[in-house]
Amino acid sequence: MAQEGLEVMLCMPTIGHYLASTRYANVIAVRTSTDYVNHQRGQVEMLRYLEEFQRALNSPQRNLRQNLLLSFLAGVLGLAPSYDVFITNQHHPEGFAEPDALRQALARALSAGIVGIGDKLDQVDRGIVGRLAFPDGTLSQPDHPPYPVGTTLQSDATAFYTTTSISGYRWTYVALFNLAEDKREYHLDLGPFLRGTESVVYDYMAGEQVAESQLMPGLTGELQSGEYRYWVIAPQASGLYLLGFLDKYVTMAGRQVHRVAADLEGVTIEMELPTGSNYTFALIPAGNRIGRTLSVAGCGIQCQSVAPLGGLTCIDFRVDAPRCSLVLRG
Repeated sequence: MAQEGLEVMLCMPTIGHYLASTRYANVIAVRTSTDYVNHQRGQVEMLRYLEEFQRALNSPQRNLRQNLLLSFLAGVLGLAPSYDVFITNQHHPEGFAEPDALRQALARALSAGIVGIGDKLDQVDRGIVGRLAFPDGTLSQPDHPPYPVGTTLQSDATAFYTTTSISGYRWTYVALFNLAEDKREYHLDLGPFLRGTESVVYDYMAGEQVAESQLMPGLTGELQSGEYRYWVIAPQASGLYLLGFLDKYVTMAGRQVHRVAADLEGVTIEMELPTGSNYTFALIPAGNRIGRTLSVAGCGIQCQSVAPLGGLTCIDFRVDAPRCSLVLRG
């Protein structure tokens, strides 16, 4: 295949295949997950009448640690990881409903790899797909597959993180999963991600900034079996914490955001986005910016509104040219 110039994605590989792939530039991806169908009750029940498809139903969290760690290995070796195709629709008919669709989507968003959608064409949950991709189908991805948080690796409440770096600024995405079959307590110290940086921690699922008092002793809580938490750590640029596109799991991605430039007056964000669509960019003013009027201009965009929302400032704009920019001043 290399001689014919054909690119290859490995499927069902051994670790030997992972290592051997480093000899071949045309091996670009690998499926890192076990069979999705084994975690879907409706599909397993439909296949039981076929002797060759006798399957035991696995819980959604059973193989997640393995899948995430294999994605980590794939990234180290220069391969794009690929999870199996999944169903986005929590109410899909004909036995294909996926109650765990949101977490399935989050794991794929953070993988920095290929995403496959398995719904019938008229049953795709476009809201969930919208958290993964922009209107033209390009994925919003971090720079690399998730790394395990070492202090949690031996726990059933295991955390993984990945990052996006643009113009010297870094966004960190941290997900914590309960991989046990019963509830577990967790303690997660985000301190190592915050040292030496001016950053804010945003609880993505709660839709609010995490208070500094919660961060000092570390985040603690209890998770039911299969439950998860997700935080976005966003940097400060010229007095503005840039959260990004909160309708995406990966709120800032290098494919869409090419450059962030800050000066004493504000920030310029250079982007490449599908035209003819509306977008919302979210930020949090730092202490010295709270209460000050924020003006928005740019190139290739039409700013439609700048409004506070639950502690955030949300900028709604329409894109008229693919290469565009937001200029924030105030």
